Amino acid sequence: MMAFSLKIDTDAQVDIQEGIIWYNKQQPGLGHKFHAEVKGALEKLKTNPFFQIRYDGVHCLPL
Repeated sequence: MMAFSLKIDTDAQVDIQEGIIWYNKQQPGLGHKFHAEVKGALEKLKTNPFFQIRYDGVHCLPL
């Protein structure tokens, strides 16, 4: 199966980092679990790039 590359907007990267920090404040180690979920979702999009095409080639995968 062919894998595609992803382009993650800088704002999205900041949101992910802020999410990791927020979750770690709620419970130590929870940010790591959140980050693992994000990475897993990104891998799913790489291998299944046609998942939920929303508009203009933007693909979405809810976490």
